[in-house]
Amino acid sequence: MAKYCTKCGSQCADQATYCPRCGAMLPQRAVEGGTVSHKKRNHTWIVGLVAGVSVLVIVLVSGLAMLMYSKWKDNSTNSDKNILTNQSADEGDPGVDDLNIPYFEGQTAISRGQEGDFEYEEYEDGICVIAYTGSDKRVEIPDTIQNKKVLQVGNNGESVVDTHKVDCVVLPSTVKSIGGAAFKNTSDVMTGLSEHPYAPYNDNFTVEGIVDGITYIGEEAFRGCNFNQFVWPSGTMVMNRWVFESANITTIIIPDTVVQMEEGVFKYSSLQEVSIPGSVSSVGDECFRDCLKLTKVELQEGIKNLCDHAFFETEMLENVSLPDSIELIGSSCFVGSQITEIRIPKYAEAGHTRMDTVESEPFDLDTTLIVAKDSPMHQYASENGYNFKTCLLYTSDAADD
Repeated sequence: MAKYCTKCGSQCADQATYCPRCGAMLPQRAVEGGTVSHKKRNHTWIVGLVAGVSVLVIVLVSGLAMLMYSKWKDNSTNSDKNILTNQSADEGDPGVDDLNIPYFEGQTAISRGQEGDFEYEEYEDGICVIAYTGSDKRVEIPDTIQNKKVLQVGNNGESVVDTHKVDCVVLPSTVKSIGGAAFKNTSDVMTGLSEHPYAPYNDNFTVEGIVDGITYIGEEAFRGCNFNQFVWPSGTMVMNRWVFESANITTIIIPDTVVQMEEGVFKYSSLQEVSIPGSVSSVGDECFRDCLKLTKVELQEGIKNLCDHAFFETEMLENVSLPDSIELIGSSCFVGSQITEIRIPKYAEAGHTRMDTVESEPFDLDTTLIVAKDSPMHQYASENGYNFKTCLLYTSDAADD
């Protein structure tokens, strides 16, 4: 079998060791055609093996990477879903503002009419009584009108009855909301507290049938009304502005479901004593302003803020114990009271909550403040001319000059 020289390509005898033309050593075995040697074939096989292994590794790595990415994407998607779910749950939870609205808030009345002595608005799921036109001294509002439950009384910011002519209104147990100014006293006759132009009215108009099922009582709802003792419904979380302003009220029971007391709730009223639960975070501006008969105030642990003028001119109030939870005491909060000495919680500060008034001291300057040494109110007392005592251990009994 002939073989060829790998250098010059000349054909050589099968037994030849060297090329007769160029003298190059001939391979022991040659591939027919003289182009590829045995060594070259071995080398090609190795290269192919390496290439195959490389491809396999690349495929495996790529597959693993894709698997990891897929798992990461799934986890990320699930996480996003959880976040969205949690956000939806949070957004769906009703807050105080969501609950402090009249029953028919945002709804449009289907019709308006009169049944007997009662003017009403009809809604899809109930009735709102808006006025009484009769002449009875004692008015009992029916629980149904036009075969629908009476769910709300008052809806236009005006009194439902003429309180100068009516002595008492009895609410049905079906009522869920009492609108703003629903029973605002319409009388012009006031008591002899002449130094206060908005002092309590002197007639006997009152409202009965206030039950726990009521969830909303609007601002000024009982302004100028007469109550010996009022039990605030546990279903109503907010005491809205001026709800008892100028009311003849002696005592009130406030349940621990109440979380807000807004501006002027008892302003100018004849309230004599009150206990405020710790569920109330803030006692609003002017909440008890000019309550001239107020002698007993209990502030329970949990209350944080006593806003501006909260107890301003409570001229018969001699003693108040402030809970340790108090953080802010507003401008003129106790100015005009008879408090001569008061223990100030360690972390309380003097503050200002109304932007339409000038900041001022929370107590009369002749009030002695018992303060924790180096506390915010210790510094405030020393800088603003108060008489004060400091406490090292800061207990109600421990004080040293």
